[in-house]
Amino acid sequence: MKNKKTFNLIISIIIIISGTKIILPAEGSEQNGTDTRFSTQSPYIEKLIASEKNGIRKNELRDIVNYIDLTYSGLYSKLKNGGKITIFFDPAHGMLKNGSWQGNVTWRQSTEGLPEEFYSLALSRKLYSLLKDNKYINVVSTDDYINALEGNSDIYNNIAFSNTLELAKLSNSFMIISSHLNNIAPVWKADGVTNLPGIQITCDKFGNQLLTEVKTTYKGYLTLYNKLDPSGFSYDVAVNFKANMMKNNLSPNNWDYGAVAYDRFSFFYDFPISIIFESGFISNPKEEAMLRSESVQDTIADSQYRAILEAVQSKFRIDISGNDLKKNSGYDKLSLDALKISRLTLHYISKNELQNAINLCVKLEQEYKNSSDFKIAPYIEIKNDLLQIRNSLAAARKYRKKKSFKTSRKYYLQAVNISKKSPVYHSLKYHAAREYNEITSKKIKVRSSDEGSGSGYKGHPPTFQPMSIITEKHNFNTPYIFVFDSNDTLQTAIERSITSDPVKVKKLTDNFRKASITKIKWKKYYSSKDKKYKWKKITIVNKVSFSKGIYIIKLDKNMKIISFEKVSRVSFNPRKYQNQLFFKNSYLAEKTKNRLI
Repeated sequence: MKNKKTFNLIISIIIIISGTKIILPAEGSEQNGTDTRFSTQSPYIEKLIASEKNGIRKNELRDIVNYIDLTYSGLYSKLKNGGKITIFFDPAHGMLKNGSWQGNVTWRQSTEGLPEEFYSLALSRKLYSLLKDNKYINVVSTDDYINALEGNSDIYNNIAFSNTLELAKLSNSFMIISSHLNNIAPVWKADGVTNLPGIQITCDKFGNQLLTEVKTTYKGYLTLYNKLDPSGFSYDVAVNFKANMMKNNLSPNNWDYGAVAYDRFSFFYDFPISIIFESGFISNPKEEAMLRSESVQDTIADSQYRAILEAVQSKFRIDISGNDLKKNSGYDKLSLDALKISRLTLHYISKNELQNAINLCVKLEQEYKNSSDFKIAPYIEIKNDLLQIRNSLAAARKYRKKKSFKTSRKYYLQAVNISKKSPVYHSLKYHAAREYNEITSKKIKVRSSDEGSGSGYKGHPPTFQPMSIITEKHNFNTPYIFVFDSNDTLQTAIERSITSDPVKVKKLTDNFRKASITKIKWKKYYSSKDKKYKWKKITIVNKVSFSKGIYIIKLDKNMKIISFEKVSRVSFNPRKYQNQLFFKNSYLAEKTKNRLI
């Protein structure tokens, strides 16, 4: 064991220098299933790990349950003896290697053009200050983010969520938190920046301009909590935050009433307790102005801080809000076995051991389904998904063996499609797709389960291409973009979109009011007389009516509507469409058209 002692000594020196806490294997620990670090477990956990024949897998399972014991068991005694609850503070986006804020590159900008990091750092500093001043809490993160939270720097680097997961585990963190601001897709924002209702010039993520009817203004805070935390601790933080904010007359977003179960990113589905605070929409100009207020920022941070403390008190019966530690009467509502079984379930899924994962889901359901203290509904859903995936893969492999490749591919595709429901199934999706690809020329590509890099975006805000001074020479055949805004009458909408000539406006208004679209359809029917199926022509007349929105219409030479379609958005393209309001290129408008006006 001389080499192992030397290795542990080197690692210990690195730990002392870096300040990172890592639990090392004990002397005599081997990789053959006799790990002496394994603490006493419940009979079910003991039996489960003892039944594992693979020595490497057995140690992986032991590491999982050891982490939970080390981090969550005997919390009151640990705090009383000088221990702390370690919280990993995830950097909210950050600086990319090219020197740009990720908020700028991935469309996360405010109505005033500021990257999300401008606001998230301000809020994070306030929450960090409250957490740091609590003698029972230890906050860890990357060195540069801690430096920024301390106010020594305004710059920190972006890291992937998978890196957050690794660092949180290395520091034996109790939970992961991340403080963000919300935004919406640029296609619903004027100039790709501001979320305001009305007919707006927006863009897609590639900078292509669109004319869009924006119907909803998004506002309010929400919390993304770990959907796969069966203890309910993550959920409690989310609902506590909402309750604290509502006491201050701040309303949540309507998405799940401000508490959203989430499993999209790696640290959500592979870390016991985790939270993302989304404290408001910086794409909303009124909300951005409110988020600049020092008092509002203080309210948000205080509500988040108290939400965490309240969850500790609710689940562990421990009050850490003051200088003196208090243990309240009653039993702890956080079951270590529930956490362990859930983590072992997810581990087995990642290793494609479906039946073991299904068995663990069944155990969770049996033990905790009838208790309001636990959130195990997601594991019932996982069990049902895994059963379908298992059965689909079994059928696919059976027909593959029989060389019935068409039927085999059908069942493989079933397994792949079910596996697309959640990143939790990424490994299953990958392996099902790989087997499918082996028997087909049409390959399935499987993307990473972690967050995207944002490389598909051109940058934000987009640089809209200015229109040429020379207007297009359209005629009556070119379709019109007809804009009917909320304050328009039919006449004013025609004047704005098509022409302001009084004679033409009157004729167009009369034609539009009387307009109807006639369509011819052929219907198949059975003729008793001829004793065969025949076709008959059916004429369908639809009255044209206008309400608020965007329409693509075509007119004939007599200025009558011959086609009519209501759309939520349309390409902002003067070469393809006519519109006097936006393009100044209407064939029916005045002969002199000037885009400089």
